[in-house]
Amino acid sequence: GAVGTASSESDTLSPRGRLVRSLVGWGVATMVVWIVAKAAVVGIGLPEWTVRGAVGVMLLGLPVLLATGWAKWMARKASRATPTLTPGGSNMPLASGTMANIAIKANRHLSFRKAQRGGMYAMAAFVVLIAAFMITRSMGIGPAASLFATGSLAADDRIVLADFVAASEDSTLAPIVQAAVREAMGQSRAVQLLDATTVAAELERMKRPGAALDAATARDLAVRIGAKAILGGRLARAGSGFAVSLDLIATDGGANLASFQGTADGPSDLLTVVDELTKKLRSKMGESLKQVAQSIPLERATTSNLEALRLYTEGTYANDVEGDPEKAVTLLRQAVVLDSTFALAWRKLYAALKNAQLPQVAIDSALDNAAKYADKLPERERLMVMGALYEGHSRRYDPVKAMETYRRLFVVDPTNRVATNQLAMLHDARHASDSALHYYRLQSVAEPNPGNRVKAAAALLGVGDVAGARAVYDSVRTEDSLYATQQAGLFPAEIAYAAGDRAGARAVAETMLNSRDAVNRLVGTTIATVIAGTAGQLATAERLERERVLFQNARGVPELALEEISNDVYFRGRAKEAIAKLDRVLASAAWAAIPTVQRPYYQVISLYAEAGAPAKARRLLDEALREMPDRLATPVGERAIADLETVILLAEGAPAKALTRARDALQMRDGTPAGCTACVAILMASVFDSLQQADSTIAWMERFLAVPLSQRMIPDSYGLAITQKRLGELYDGKGQRAKAITHYQAFVDQWADADPALQPAVASVRARLKELQAQEGN
Repeated sequence: GAVGTASSESDTLSPRGRLVRSLVGWGVATMVVWIVAKAAVVGIGLPEWTVRGAVGVMLLGLPVLLATGWAKWMARKASRATPTLTPGGSNMPLASGTMANIAIKANRHLSFRKAQRGGMYAMAAFVVLIAAFMITRSMGIGPAASLFATGSLAADDRIVLADFVAASEDSTLAPIVQAAVREAMGQSRAVQLLDATTVAAELERMKRPGAALDAATARDLAVRIGAKAILGGRLARAGSGFAVSLDLIATDGGANLASFQGTADGPSDLLTVVDELTKKLRSKMGESLKQVAQSIPLERATTSNLEALRLYTEGTYANDVEGDPEKAVTLLRQAVVLDSTFALAWRKLYAALKNAQLPQVAIDSALDNAAKYADKLPERERLMVMGALYEGHSRRYDPVKAMETYRRLFVVDPTNRVATNQLAMLHDARHASDSALHYYRLQSVAEPNPGNRVKAAAALLGVGDVAGARAVYDSVRTEDSLYATQQAGLFPAEIAYAAGDRAGARAVAETMLNSRDAVNRLVGTTIATVIAGTAGQLATAERLERERVLFQNARGVPELALEEISNDVYFRGRAKEAIAKLDRVLASAAWAAIPTVQRPYYQVISLYAEAGAPAKARRLLDEALREMPDRLATPVGERAIADLETVILLAEGAPAKALTRARDALQMRDGTPAGCTACVAILMASVFDSLQQADSTIAWMERFLAVPLSQRMIPDSYGLAITQKRLGELYDGKGQRAKAITHYQAFVDQWADADPALQPAVASVRARLKELQAQEGN
């Protein structure tokens, strides 16, 4: 019996080295489980705790393996010892200690195969748990139920972000944490936080301009705009750190839909805590767990510098809400000094610089830096940066790539206001007015703030609906008089001009000539200058341009006054004087002080050619090509060169070659029409007139007049009078008296109050007009 018993016990012994092999296998299996779980979280969209849970299950197997190995080792050790006869008469291996005896007794119940099988069962149970979580989450059952599944919230619902509550000593940190929450939630494609511009507009309508968004005000705002929920938060001291909480409250009834808390060891950990809390909130809402898992950490997507984040937030508010781009430039420049890798701040700085009409050199620098660090951004923000690069950079400007980039952005996020706004502007630049109106309307519906509504009204002007544009603007002025007068005060000038009321447009523009807002003053001066020039009031136009240039130079934006030279060329017939003035301009310190990318090469080259100095025009064009090869290699640059070479060829007396080159200027590289339809029509008309092809000249001049007035304000200043007069002459020569009378009369009316120097030309046309009218009367 003793032998048989010993033999039975020895059968439970495992081969030498089995524990080592089992531990190696366990280590490999744990690594595989970690990789598969991580891939499942990112690729399939399983909850983030899947990785921790799966690894935890595997770790539970480690003590089982070690216990099995120990029991086998003790049993093997005992089997080699001298057996001892027990009082009961049975043989037992010699064991030392209680634990050894326990190990020997447990040995018969333990095996590495059982441990492996147990691990497989545990992992299967964990997989079942995950499946149950996902099913109940999607069905709206139990604690895992998402807010989307239960109907408490719906995809694309709007949410108001309320001000964060904090003690007075933390009042400077609370807005930063709130801004971090906005940026983190901005990565969500499931819900929309109400943007600051819309909030400001709605508070204005509620007669609470600039009010703090405390709980009560946030709820009133949410009810007013139909937002489904309010997202609030608290920041409190917790020892040497901070406790941060997020609370999602239903607008209707005030029920707490979700609440999450986290602790930061100090200010430097706040962004990490916000990341964790917002991910939990987005998961609870019902957003795709895959999208949540793919979110880029805030420190990478924005900045790890809290002060830079605060400045970025304030700068964005100044640009987008307050309509003060100069203030925004100051704040954003401070932000990028604190963190030079802050790509979003660089992009917003570009927008503020552009809105403030500040130097192109600064704009290019901001875009270069934004693109340099764009790779670390989420896809949506990266596309915003690259779209801005292709749209606003002087050397990398490419409207085709810009359109493609913003279309990708629109696919990624159809609610993105940058995508809709820039697509509208790009279509508008191509005179695809219907498409521009479509995107502006989408933007206005998604965010019905005054700014978006005015943009939609401007698009209505583009399709010729002056009455519709005026009605929209009037509604904005009624609901938000402050915005209408301060940030859209020049829009009535555009409406008036589109309606054919040049005097009304000029009156509106002149009210802005002394505006404290730099942009309003600049745009008002430009419009007043253009309209004065259109009316033949050259001296007034020249004075206004000089005032504008002085104002810009004082702002650090070097510019030149060329209106007088232009008028000498086009209207006064002083070609030699104009050439001499241009020579002095190029030799001046003012020209040298202007950065190359901002020098008015195009205008000066055109004036040289029009004044009859094609050789000087060509030399200056060659200089521009040497100085700015990258810029002139862009699609717009290529079209500009075609324009300039056409004018130079005409001045050289080669109209046939000019016609060939002019056709290159008709469209962009991708085949779309050139940006300025009216400008192209004037150019083509001048080419055919040089070729003495009257019918083609008339056709292009009539095409110019057919361009909507909303797109013709600047071209009218130098082209309208000449076109009306020349059309009168061409129709007169063809014996078409009625049409000649129409255009002669338009010319006389346009220059009725022109400068004395132009009155002889007006008198001559008026005399011929009377002759034709008399003939028609007979």
